[in-house]
Amino acid sequence: MSVSRTKSNQAKSRNQKPLWYYGAVGLAGLAVAKLIGVESFLPEEPKQVSRLKREETQVTTWPMTDPVAHGLDNEALTQLAELVGGAGFVSHRGKGVYQWGHANRSRYAASVKKSIISVLNLQAVERGLLSGVDEPVVKFEPRLKGLNGGKDSTMTWRQLGCMTSGYGTVDAPGDAFCYSDYTVALWYDTLMDKVYQEKGTEVLRRQLAEPLGFEDPVTFQAFGAEGAEPKLRISARDLARFGQLILDGGVAGGKRVLSEGMMETLLGSVVPVSVPISEGKAAEMIPGQKSVGGEMWNISPIGPGLYTFHLWKNERGPSGLTMLPDAPRDTMLATGKWGEVALWIIPSLELVVAWNGSAIDDHHLAQTNPEAKMNVAAGLMVRATAKLPLVAEAR
Repeated sequence: MSVSRTKSNQAKSRNQKPLWYYGAVGLAGLAVAKLIGVESFLPEEPKQVSRLKREETQVTTWPMTDPVAHGLDNEALTQLAELVGGAGFVSHRGKGVYQWGHANRSRYAASVKKSIISVLNLQAVERGLLSGVDEPVVKFEPRLKGLNGGKDSTMTWRQLGCMTSGYGTVDAPGDAFCYSDYTVALWYDTLMDKVYQEKGTEVLRRQLAEPLGFEDPVTFQAFGAEGAEPKLRISARDLARFGQLILDGGVAGGKRVLSEGMMETLLGSVVPVSVPISEGKAAEMIPGQKSVGGEMWNISPIGPGLYTFHLWKNERGPSGLTMLPDAPRDTMLATGKWGEVALWIIPSLELVVAWNGSAIDDHHLAQTNPEAKMNVAAGLMVRATAKLPLVAEAR
């Protein structure tokens, strides 16, 4: 972003709108984008794949089993598929038990990319490329020193991964939660260009796609080779593989992909419930700073108490309410566009559910609205496994 544009934003901040305004405008923007067909510009899967019969698209390298024989309620899974639409994949105890739509189809995954970037960030620590998640980012991006009187020079990788960096706002690092797509752009570009010094898609393929056995195209360049990054495109069944990695504690195929220590960091960096949501007052950013999506701050009305390295946890926020009232307390969630793309990881149910191409868009509303489709989906998952003994929920 140019300095002149930043100054303009600062001027606007003097007439700061209330928090609900930003969430409402952000959601309205998504609705307009769908209305004018922005999504139609996304590249689709190759024609030869789209012409395959549905039965052929469901052939997979996942070990598959019949859901009823596995002790699951097939009717509940069918109702889940009907509610969600699009395409989806369900695994239970590491085996594929249900799929619908074209689960092999790689689609744009929106904000789900952030959870995958988080793991790549933590793997950089394991590889010795970073000294730790609390290392200042300025070591790799020295331009942060000259911003806002040096305020941004103290931000860390953990703060970038938890949306508390204060980048682009007047907030000091760690002082407020601010869900910002400018922050994600800075995070990704610095991680790939300055830490790994490689294209993000190559890092993704080497460190996740290959170890986890992805079978469909995956890329951080969903809009093509010349398009902006990171724009993740992934299939539902490969997204489920990523979820299975988290469920299995960082192990895939008997090999450790993420260490126990980094798994603890991934899941245990929840933004304290006492941290306020930023007022979104703009501050100077690096000249030319891009965004990976929206151009506003505070595009999430929830976060503190619920958010850890771009995974949502079913904990209690400032209101004292859990994020998903009908989901087990140990539920973890990665979402894009508030549910259009979703990855559910539920250890107590030994369940992973992934979908894309859905029309659901109410993840952020479920906390106070039990009728929200995301919460109804959670209830169907519980029902699907109701006949099975529960694993003790992690607290």
